[in-house]
Amino acid sequence: MIYVNSKVMVIDFKVVESKTYSFFIEEEFCEIKMDRKGDKMFYTFEINKKIDTPRNRIRKKTNNKHLKQTLLFFGGMVLVAVLISIGLNIYKKRQVEKLYSAETNLPWTNAQIKELEAGSESTTLHYTFEAGGTLRAYTIDSARLQSNPMMPIREGDEFKVQYNPKYPYRHEIRLDQPSEDQLLRYLSRAVEKHLQLHPDMHPDLVICELEAVYNARGAEALGAYFHQNSTEEENEVFNRNTYLRLTRTPEIQKRIRENCY
Repeated sequence: MIYVNSKVMVIDFKVVESKTYSFFIEEEFCEIKMDRKGDKMFYTFEINKKIDTPRNRIRKKTNNKHLKQTLLFFGGMVLVAVLISIGLNIYKKRQVEKLYSAETNLPWTNAQIKELEAGSESTTLHYTFEAGGTLRAYTIDSARLQSNPMMPIREGDEFKVQYNPKYPYRHEIRLDQPSEDQLLRYLSRAVEKHLQLHPDMHPDLVICELEAVYNARGAEALGAYFHQNSTEEENEVFNRNTYLRLTRTPEIQKRIRENCY
């Protein structure tokens, strides 16, 4: 076997077992490995890039530099992608806000609830409205809506919807804006609930009271009457306190007295 040690070449004639010879060629740390398998010897020549040598230290620094550059490059690409995604979401949100703002003068119509699918945390609404002479059907999860109804939704209820005539799928159904027919339904439900909670009152008196309060305060008064036995935990907007504040107002008490007694 011939091997190099520093600048001296040595010949080893008595190698019969597996063995490794190490030596430098210029700055590279080289190894000749002899691997005995049966009656045969197998030879490999390798440059050891892991052992601590001046050349390997330089190589390690260079590799670390390239790794950092690679990570910075791909990290920058990810950051750019994230910023683009955020920018697009902001743009879309602004476009939607612009679409549904009062300044757009987009048309309004009535949407009717056709079916309700109750889920564990929200309800799926199936509704229709007419746009461009065509009846269109849509579905939306109530959790995605930015408005809440004054009373629990029932099939057949109607609410205002604002839509883009060119792209009717771009619309917003407003559960806090009932149609004219829906207001009559709300009035009837509020009267029914009030009679359940105050069975000693005459139906005509209850109807008169609700109409007087509605004429004074609008549709929200109906929500307050309907939820008069609800807690703030059950309904933050309409609850017992809302009802009491409304009915104890001197203006409302005066209207009820003048119109119903």
